[in-house]
Amino acid sequence: MDRHPPTQEDDNWPVTTGFRRHNSAEAGRGLTYSGRTLTQNSCYNANRGSWHKNERKDVVSALNMNDLKKIHQMESVNDVLQTLSSRANMLKLLLNEQRMSNDVLEILLRIFVRVFECKITNYNVSEKRKTAIDLLKDSTFFKSVLQLYIAHLGDSSNTKTQSQIEEKVALLSTFLRVFIPGLECKVNDLEMHITLLDATSKALFVQRNLSKEAVIEVARLKKEADKCITEAKEEEKKRRQHASAIREGIVHGPPPNDYRDIPILPTKDDLHSIESPFLRPNKTKGSYSNHYHYLDVQFRLLREDFIGPLRDGIQRHLTNVANPLPRDQRKRNPDVRLYYDVQIDHPVFSENGVHYRVKFSLSNLPRIKWQNTKRLIFGSLVCLSHDNFQTLLFGTVGNREEDLLRRGRVDLKLHNIENMVNTRVYTMVESTAFFESYRPVLQVLQQFNEEYIPMENYIIWASQNIEQPKYLRNKNSVMYDITSLMKEELGTQDRRWLRRLQNAHKIDILDDNAWPALKKLSLDESQLSAVKAALTKELSVIQGPPGTGKTYIGLKIVETLLRNKSHWSPNNDEHAEHKSPIMVICYTNHALDQFLEGILKFSPKNLVRIGGRSKSEELARFNLKTLSKKYRHKSDDFQTVIDALSYQMIQAEEMIKLCNKYILSEYTLEAVINDNHFRCLQDSREEYLVDGKRSALPAWLGLLSTSHEFEKTEDVVVCDDEVKKRECGDVPNTKNLMTEVDMLMYQRAYDDASDYETRKKSILRDLYTKLAYDPTMKCKDSPLKEHHATLLKQLSVIDDETTEQEADRLVNIRRLSLNNRWRLYRYWITQYKCTLREMLFKLQHDYDQLVGRRIYEQDHEAKCKVIRESVVVGMTTTGAAMNKELLNAIRPKIVIVEEAAEILEAHIVTSLTDQCEHLILIGDHQQLKPSSTVYKLAAKFHLDTSLFERMVTNDVPCQRLSSQHRMRPEISNIMRRHFYSHLLDDESVNHFDDIMGVSHNLFFINHDFKEETVEDMLSKSNVHEAEYCLALAKYFFQQGYQAADIAILATYRGQVLNLKEKLRDEKYACLEGIYVSAVDNYQGEENDIILVSLVRSNEAGNIGFLKVSNRMCVALSRARKGLFCIGNFTLLAGKNDLWMRIVNDMRSSGRIGNHLQLNCHNHPKTKVKAFIAKDFEKCPLGGCDRMCEIRLKCGHVCPNYCHPNDTHHEKYECREPCVRTCDRGHPCSRRCFQNCLPCKVIVSRTLNCSHEAQIPCAKFNEPVDCSEPCGRKLQCGHKCKRKCYERCLLWRCLEIVNKSFNSCGHDLQVKCYIDVCPAPCENMLSCGHGCKNKCGESCTNKCTEIIDKTFTCGHTMNVPCFTPSCRFPCSREKTCGHPCPNICCKSCGVCYVRVTKELKCGHKRLMYCYEDVNRVHCRRMCSKQLSCGHQCKLLCYESCSSSLCTEMVKKKLNCGHDKEVPCNINPEMLNSRLTSGTHLYNTYADRGKEIDLIKCTVGLIVTYDCMHVTAIECWKSSTIGETECQKMCSRFLQCGHQCKELCVNPCTVKCTENVEKKLKCGHIKTVRCYVDVTEVATKGESACQNLVKVTRKCGHEITVECCKSSTTEETKCQRKVVETLSCKHDVIRKCSQIGICTEMCSRLLPCGHLCKEPCVNLCTDQCNEKVDKKLMCGHTKTVRCYVDVTEVVTNDEAACQHLVNVTHECGHEITVKCCELSTFVEKKCQRKVIETLSCKHYVIRECSEIGICTETCSRLLPCGHPCKEPCVNACTDQCNEKVDKKLMCGHTKTVRCYVDVTEMVTKGEAACHHLVNVTRECGHELTVECCELSTFVEKKCQRKVVETLSCKHDVIRECSEIGICTETCSRLLPCGHQCKEPCVNTCTDQCNKKVDKKLVCGHTKTVRCYVDVTEMVTKGEAACQHLVNVTRECGHEITVECCESSTTEKTKCSKWCSKKLPRGRCCTVL
Repeated sequence: MDRHPPTQEDDNWPVTTGFRRHNSAEAGRGLTYSGRTLTQNSCYNANRGSWHKNERKDVVSALNMNDLKKIHQMESVNDVLQTLSSRANMLKLLLNEQRMSNDVLEILLRIFVRVFECKITNYNVSEKRKTAIDLLKDSTFFKSVLQLYIAHLGDSSNTKTQSQIEEKVALLSTFLRVFIPGLECKVNDLEMHITLLDATSKALFVQRNLSKEAVIEVARLKKEADKCITEAKEEEKKRRQHASAIREGIVHGPPPNDYRDIPILPTKDDLHSIESPFLRPNKTKGSYSNHYHYLDVQFRLLREDFIGPLRDGIQRHLTNVANPLPRDQRKRNPDVRLYYDVQIDHPVFSENGVHYRVKFSLSNLPRIKWQNTKRLIFGSLVCLSHDNFQTLLFGTVGNREEDLLRRGRVDLKLHNIENMVNTRVYTMVESTAFFESYRPVLQVLQQFNEEYIPMENYIIWASQNIEQPKYLRNKNSVMYDITSLMKEELGTQDRRWLRRLQNAHKIDILDDNAWPALKKLSLDESQLSAVKAALTKELSVIQGPPGTGKTYIGLKIVETLLRNKSHWSPNNDEHAEHKSPIMVICYTNHALDQFLEGILKFSPKNLVRIGGRSKSEELARFNLKTLSKKYRHKSDDFQTVIDALSYQMIQAEEMIKLCNKYILSEYTLEAVINDNHFRCLQDSREEYLVDGKRSALPAWLGLLSTSHEFEKTEDVVVCDDEVKKRECGDVPNTKNLMTEVDMLMYQRAYDDASDYETRKKSILRDLYTKLAYDPTMKCKDSPLKEHHATLLKQLSVIDDETTEQEADRLVNIRRLSLNNRWRLYRYWITQYKCTLREMLFKLQHDYDQLVGRRIYEQDHEAKCKVIRESVVVGMTTTGAAMNKELLNAIRPKIVIVEEAAEILEAHIVTSLTDQCEHLILIGDHQQLKPSSTVYKLAAKFHLDTSLFERMVTNDVPCQRLSSQHRMRPEISNIMRRHFYSHLLDDESVNHFDDIMGVSHNLFFINHDFKEETVEDMLSKSNVHEAEYCLALAKYFFQQGYQAADIAILATYRGQVLNLKEKLRDEKYACLEGIYVSAVDNYQGEENDIILVSLVRSNEAGNIGFLKVSNRMCVALSRARKGLFCIGNFTLLAGKNDLWMRIVNDMRSSGRIGNHLQLNCHNHPKTKVKAFIAKDFEKCPLGGCDRMCEIRLKCGHVCPNYCHPNDTHHEKYECREPCVRTCDRGHPCSRRCFQNCLPCKVIVSRTLNCSHEAQIPCAKFNEPVDCSEPCGRKLQCGHKCKRKCYERCLLWRCLEIVNKSFNSCGHDLQVKCYIDVCPAPCENMLSCGHGCKNKCGESCTNKCTEIIDKTFTCGHTMNVPCFTPSCRFPCSREKTCGHPCPNICCKSCGVCYVRVTKELKCGHKRLMYCYEDVNRVHCRRMCSKQLSCGHQCKLLCYESCSSSLCTEMVKKKLNCGHDKEVPCNINPEMLNSRLTSGTHLYNTYADRGKEIDLIKCTVGLIVTYDCMHVTAIECWKSSTIGETECQKMCSRFLQCGHQCKELCVNPCTVKCTENVEKKLKCGHIKTVRCYVDVTEVATKGESACQNLVKVTRKCGHEITVECCKSSTTEETKCQRKVVETLSCKHDVIRKCSQIGICTEMCSRLLPCGHLCKEPCVNLCTDQCNEKVDKKLMCGHTKTVRCYVDVTEVVTNDEAACQHLVNVTHECGHEITVKCCELSTFVEKKCQRKVIETLSCKHYVIRECSEIGICTETCSRLLPCGHPCKEPCVNACTDQCNEKVDKKLMCGHTKTVRCYVDVTEMVTKGEAACHHLVNVTRECGHELTVECCELSTFVEKKCQRKVVETLSCKHDVIRECSEIGICTETCSRLLPCGHQCKEPCVNTCTDQCNKKVDKKLVCGHTKTVRCYVDVTEMVTKGEAACQHLVNVTRECGHEITVECCESSTTEKTKCSKWCSKKLPRGRCCTVL
């Protein structure tokens, strides 16, 4: 917008120049070229290729020769670079000219050589030099002009002498040499230049125009260049090969760098590189190489998933910028969303830190619907850049408000804030990736300890052998309470079985035989297997097809684990730090809420939900943020300064907003207004009062005249709302539908919003005092709306304000035109807002730092306490990664992951801690897979393969649920035939009712209507399908189904948006509450009726991701009772084999067609074919187009069309006019179905107070409150200002009077009842500031004035005056060198920084800085070699021993066979355990597993007596005589079939072979052989189940089983028949029932009224019709017809309720009911009367009561203070008024008046608490309270001192304590070893150092030094345990320990006897 020219009124403007004068100040704002000024307001945006703000195109010319000479003559190279940088556009034009003179070219070369040879001094110089090189290498000068110059170097026109030629060659050599080292330009260009220079120099040498030295120098340059160029080409070749390998998914060799060193945020190289990054695929089959390999693969794939779209989008954008095309020819950029003219406005206060308000242009976003678009939703990653993405500034969307987005504003959380310059104009790119879900996971992956990963045996090594959880190992039996798994109702026999257990409902879960029978459990067989595995295996994988109860099983597992908490979590308080809850993890907030709500049903306490974005009201009280508040410190060290900073930030932020809506006072703007201008404004003060001063700005700006009066009102708020509506547009009612954006925000968000709005309201009240145009003021004479519209219009003007120079030249601003006044005001506002923004940027850094420290210091400890007290903690995967430190602190042992197949593997792994001992994965990999942003990563690198699917693929044991409880058989058949062949139906799904109104419960509607593309969403929609689905849903609603029972699913988000838009139509109002969702968001949900819109239908034959079987599986498995799919099934079947098979199935069963057949429930023969949505209009109310015409109970006829719902009209509302009247004959104005309201006709009535009132007819006989003014006088003499009916407030007169307050001397106008002076207090506090209380209140001890306070530490802070100590972040360094994270006033404490330290073993480990390496165990694998020669397999910190070697080696067993056993196992030694009583038996009695290892498994052939031959293992051969043959019997039964019993058992009598037999009825049936079929049976196995048709006696034909055909008459006929009853009414009944009429009776009663009983009942004797009857008292009343009114009654229906006036005994008149006239005397008079008491106070009481004074006593006490007791009480002896008294010690203290201070006391109210300094006897100074001076000697001195003890050790102790040495003793014992006792103890006599000693037997053993080895012992530490061979008397040789060699004969030989028995067999005894 152009500036306005001056008018004739503007006398102060210079006449000669006007507004267009170009002075030095304007030149400072922009460079002038060709008479144009390029200012901030007119700039060309290279990124968009268009002009913005101002449309003037300013011309920029190239640098000329004079400019180049000036630059070349500059002394400083920095000046040269600065000039080139500032004139980059001019330099670029020069370099891109096609022709250039030699003089210009040469001087340009000299300038560049000078620039290249300068030394880099700082970053700015480096960047400017780099910019110059970038301009040069891509220019026409470098690519073509320079080549022509080199080629014509020897021309006579260019040079005259040889010296000139040599000088030019040297210049070119120097210039080109710069590009060689790093090849800063393209290889081909450099190679061409140097080759051309070499050829030219040789030619000049031949012509003798160049010296030999110069030619040699050029040749040397060429050699260097050739070498670098060759290397560059080789490197480029390798890069291309590597990129090709990556594209194919084939990568060899190690990673190029360590993944832990890769920054999480993308770098410039990441975004600009054209090479593919180093990636390796996720291993779906087999194990990883090592821990590093696994973590590297997961990190790189996950990082590329969010960087890839950003890189592709930015590169495509830069290509479009470099090659601009018309808008209609540009290629769409699907990877990113672009925003232009982006500026960082100001920081915004947030409870979790500081966000930045960013504004962007809406000019290229005209049609965006911000309420529906997925643009700029919470957590989205954005990248800002001002230089074509050379410098990057990253942020995430921190707050998304639609109102802000409509105005082009959004709040960002910036990550690399060091790159932010708030004055720049940026281009912003938004990625589609949700960065907040990537960042914490990537951070945890980088911090993972590579030495140990939870569940690494399965996750990394893919082991198939699953062990028991660690907490269950080494236990012989584990008794679990399984009550939660039992059926709720148990029989007597079951209860008896439970009592036989030691504890009720407890079993040994490790023993399969101990589990109860399946019929006693509430589980099916597959569910029981899943529960067993989940409870007994450390990794459990449970696959649950749709409807099989995955969530049900998960909840049962959790409930069982909680009942047996003692097994996995300690119960005693001694191990409280080891307590850990069960952790439940889900991917979305919705899934987490559902699972936790299920847990609440059996565990209503001790549950914690981490993350505040929960929509469940039940879980609100279990939120961690809420629960942790009670554990936080009451005194928050950071809170004071945080509150002060946040107050200032909110105040500045809101002030910026107010600048755009209201007029500020000149006193507020005083800092930015010129002194002369301010005086002009003060001379014309008008109207508004601001801060006690009058503001002139409203009238000066023409908003108000000077004669208007103002009053407080709220109208301006309405005006603001109206303006907002005009600006934002009217947003339609969404009917509580959650949009796709709402769903994403719900799933993404992690925590609740802050209390910003609450604090803002209190601050706004203070800010309103700074306004001149008060938003709460209203003008009486002219509408404020006009002024407000003018104000908003003027404040919204952009780029039309006075410049600084123009403002300085103004003299008398009162003579400006109105337009120029507004321009000057806008200039002031701009300057003021700049000041506020600068202040915000200064405050934000300190605020961020303090908030972060406060959260870490206080919240972490509080949250840990809460979670340790809980038993279940739930969170999303993102929340788990963000709270990794919290999880490490609580160390959950059990982790349950719900919908694990839908979660990326990295998200699950990062949720586990090193203490995880039990992991349960529940999901289904055949449904939805994890979603990845980049399709290529899913297709080629398997990123979408979840941990769940990988475990199944690697044959890790998986429990599969098989019985579904959701879908009716027709629907489950689709799952069974095409997805899950093993799926079974539970019995409960066979009894679902048919869907009403349609011919099929499952149907596919085929069509060929084309799809549409949804702009801005890259999605699809189909209008026909949307309309059809909504019409069908409405039709089902009309059948009687609730909207909540129906769900509409769409396969595309665009269709979801389309459906929700159409639902806003009023014709679908009945569907409020219906669920509309995308298929991907509905996994895990179900509903009775599902409508599926498949969307895709196009000419190209593209079906998109409808070909993905996982999505098909989810879409077709959500329905319980009815499934209806609409789509182009012809297209789908032709493009996908699976769809073709499904469609063929539907076609064969008649469940597919181009229309859905609708059936009328009331008229079965009427059918409608619904091809399109309009066809449903043929069934207006869900039935057919016939009229209902049924007579209603009220006598009217139903006027509607046929409706299947509410056929008896019990819910129908008759809309005919009501014919009833009120008691006074006024007609009712409502409808027939509505209850008549009390009559509202206005009538007159005279009240008891003689006033007349206009009241509604219905309230004529009711008590009425008189609203006339009260005329009574109060005790002060003023008239009461309340209403007549209100009680007079005698003590609270509201009359405004002049009062003088004696205590302070103020004379004020106040309300009459006020006794305390309300004026501001004028006293000064001890700090020098004024008191902020009221004059009549006591002054505060804490001054809240915000000041800059300097503390003893030297810091100065803006804090409340009373702040005692510094709250600034500590600037000290700890002893380790790390900065202290606490605040200044707190001690630094230990250091929690994580650093890498070297352990004693030499390995390095990441640990806290304060941790001692000597106390940390190294968990890496040991690298030592054992004495047996094998590698040690223990951890580094564990002691190595060959006795622990587990390497498998071959050893000979006692039987003579060889077997591989662990190296540390001795077969002979273990075999000795068979002989009990020996030392070895006692030692190895618990080594059952090792005994199993030495069992010989060589097979032996054995023949039984029955001649069966069997193979047994060698170790079982000794018991062959005790075993029996287990083979199947080979004998034949009498029937000829083979016996099926075991050989050892007798043959069975009943043959169980299945054979076909002919039954008595003639049918053939397969039964077991022994079954007798010679008789007819009605039940049992021989009963015939063939279906036959039987005709009943009634004539109806039914189909029954053959065995039941003889008993058909015993059952009732269910066929429906129509019968005309005697009453001539028709009734539909079952054949076996008697017809009963349900219509209303139409006969007349004796009274003449119509009978209202049902027709089947007898007519009533009592008519209930309401009629008017005259009572005995003469009044008329409406009663039922049968009521007798011939007698007077006091209650019952005939009692008269009319009100009559009666005079009481006291003379007062009261109103009572007519029926109560006889009893009114017994009632007390309740009329209010005023009585003057003896104390001269007035009291209002009821007439029948006694007056009691309630005023405060006004008498004075002896001390002179007024008594404050109630007047009715006696005056107190103790005055409680607070006064200042001088104590005995001389100090003054505020105490109550009665307190005696004449004596010195140490406690009580008179005790002096002033702090005084006292010197102790030890010389230390102590600060104590004055009252403790007499007792301070009794206290011990706690000052720390350093003392050197007699042992020469130093000790730090308290002054009053005795120094005790804590060091280790350094004296030597008699044996020569050093004493290891504490120095304070006496040296021990027994040295415990381990040494090698020679025993009596000659062996050497390591024992403690004091042990005596001079004697032979058989036990104890000196006993020799070397193994020796000893020969027994029987000749057998055994191996025993040396100490037992002398006692071998005392034990029996355990070897097999070697003697032969008489028949040649071996003896089989020991």
